Amino acid sequence: MIELAFEGSTGGNLYYNAAIGTSGIAEEEIISLELMLDFGFLEGGLESHYRMGYADYHYFAYYEEDEIESALAGFGDENRQAMEQLKGLLSKGKSVRIWLDDTPNAVCGLYAMSAFLLDYDNEVYVIQAPRCIKDEGAWYLAPGWGTFNGIPVDDLLLRTRKLERGEMTKYAEYWEK
Repeated sequence: MIELAFEGSTGGNLYYNAAIGTSGIAEEEIISLELMLDFGFLEGGLESHYRMGYADYHYFAYYEEDEIESALAGFGDENRQAMEQLKGLLSKGKSVRIWLDDTPNAVCGLYAMSAFLLDYDNEVYVIQAPRCIKDEGAWYLAPGWGTFNGIPVDDLLLRTRKLERGEMTKYAEYWEK
């Protein structure tokens, strides 16, 4: 199953879970798209040069002046490679699990991916992050999957539910608006 994340911290946690081998998550099927869909212009499409490189552009503020030119050489490459990997796995009939939380980036990602995935017949699932977690007897707010870094997600996989075509169409319409 393709594991689709919209933030590096979520993808990192999925890689951790693949490495410890308890969750059944396969490292080669983890796709982390850092498109930052809750920022910037939305025109131009999900695979536009602008959107593919937006995360790189956003982080340029932290580069030294002499590093920017080399960074521009690979502008958006990671997201382009992730999209190609996603398309390849979809063409093989793999189902998709979208790692969803209440962050604007993840919600926008769900809407955009719903529009994208309507062109495929693959089964789509979502797994919603819990809003709070219990650790050592105390409850903590969990605003997103990033809260679970370094925590095995085995028990949380039970939260997976199938995303029906009608619901995907509704989300795709939200994205188009």
